[in-house]
Amino acid sequence: MPARPYVYERQVEYWTSREIEGFLLDQGFEVLVFPLTGLTEKQVPADFLFLDQGTSKLFGLQFKTLYGNGTDHWALSDSQHRTMRNYDWMYYGLSELRETSQHRSALHYLRLIAPTFNFKSKLERGDLTHANLGRYVRWAPFFDGLRSCRYGRRVCDKKGLLSALWLRSSEELPPEIGNLVDEVFVANMDRRRAVRYSTLLTETG
Repeated sequence: MPARPYVYERQVEYWTSREIEGFLLDQGFEVLVFPLTGLTEKQVPADFLFLDQGTSKLFGLQFKTLYGNGTDHWALSDSQHRTMRNYDWMYYGLSELRETSQHRSALHYLRLIAPTFNFKSKLERGDLTHANLGRYVRWAPFFDGLRSCRYGRRVCDKKGLLSALWLRSSEELPPEIGNLVDEVFVANMDRRRAVRYSTLLTETG
């Protein structure tokens, strides 16, 4: 019998993204939200992010839902994994949600890990304890790590942000980013301002 997700991936994306945005709002951040698919250089609100105190943190999350029917695991894509490794600010968001009733605690059921480990099509819970896989973190220490520059990419101006997003010269967002991560965040910790680019929104949404 094929493995089935405990909770559908789109639900995981929605609930977890909503909780991250709520966390930022509770921390006193202003949050602007835009569709990721429509992002171009002209849609980077540089004044909002970089005016006066300019250092911000960039990070992107690819959410994965937990599968059962056998050993619990997260299903990964080889091509997606290889491409994610080109971006030092992208992370897997491994959800441990098993029931839809847990949706209001989605952020507490999230493990974050960089895609620096060797690819596995089925990433099991036990794999996360292996030293060669890398260290996962929960949301609170991940956010603290953003502040101290242990996680994410430090960007000091619009040019630095664009070079992190556009590995190749093109006005349009590289199409692979929309296939690699569900959410892209740029957060100015000093000014408490954040921009969220989401695949959950459409350009007309």
